[in-house]
Amino acid sequence: MTVRIEVLGREGVLEAAGLLGRALPLDVGVEVVAEEKLFGGDPPGRVSGVLAARRDGGRLLGVAAWAGRWLKLLAVDPAARGRGVGAALLAACEAAARVAGAQVVRTLDHPGNYVSPGLDDRYDHGWLLRRGYAVVEKNRNLRVALGGNALVTRARADAAGARVAAAGLRIVKLASTSTSTEFAAVLALAEKAFAPVWAFELAKATRGPGGVFAAFRGDAAVGFAAIDGNNAGLGWFGPAGTLPDERGRGIGEALLLECLLAAQARGRDHAIIAWIGPEEFYRKVAGAVPDRSFVVLSRSLAGDSA
Repeated sequence: MTVRIEVLGREGVLEAAGLLGRALPLDVGVEVVAEEKLFGGDPPGRVSGVLAARRDGGRLLGVAAWAGRWLKLLAVDPAARGRGVGAALLAACEAAARVAGAQVVRTLDHPGNYVSPGLDDRYDHGWLLRRGYAVVEKNRNLRVALGGNALVTRARADAAGARVAAAGLRIVKLASTSTSTEFAAVLALAEKAFAPVWAFELAKATRGPGGVFAAFRGDAAVGFAAIDGNNAGLGWFGPAGTLPDERGRGIGEALLLECLLAAQARGRDHAIIAWIGPEEFYRKVAGAVPDRSFVVLSRSLAGDSA
């Protein structure tokens, strides 16, 4: 079988979405967010691309996306596996990353626009190990039930908000069309105190079905949290952060509950807390339980022929 690698344009997103759904059964909802993952944009300055593998006659066999040093995703139709399609896509992505100046390639944990924070460890990543990749990191997601969860209620969110107000702070929901000074203050907080890519994700959350909640002391933003900034519509929480000097006042709890209630209002029966930090906090506040585990693999491009 002859495999042709070419650039995938937006006109191919529906075809690609169907393939992703068939190829990545553990990434539930990936077909819903296919356009976001493939064409939803990446942080400024990060060179990226989307590739398709086709056979003679034009049938789509596989799809891959890369950005900077990250392999954002790679999927091959189950009916086309074992024929070199994945290897051809991987080689093309590595070559593109090398031309863009990358020294290494990492799998999936692409800040700003990711399917998941690594490769689900139930997928066969031996395929990558045999091609020189090594596991360099492990991540885990948590899941929060939204239907019938006694911890995720308007009454609890209001009580958390009252405690925050008693500490001299206020919780604000930023509108999806916000261009306010408050929104600018939140983006500046994320970029300067946490990570520039978090500001990118917060901006995404206000443009789609998601939302951003923030805590203010006077005119100064001191904390934030987003829902559906990544994997829009699937109820993914994050990023979230509170300035160290303001921690211990219930800000994180109030922001988390507001985000979860927003997802609940849009009909989600669960939310995902990705790339977890304080696991005990999420368990205590919202009843979060372990969900999926991931491995991140990496390979050096040094010594590869150009």
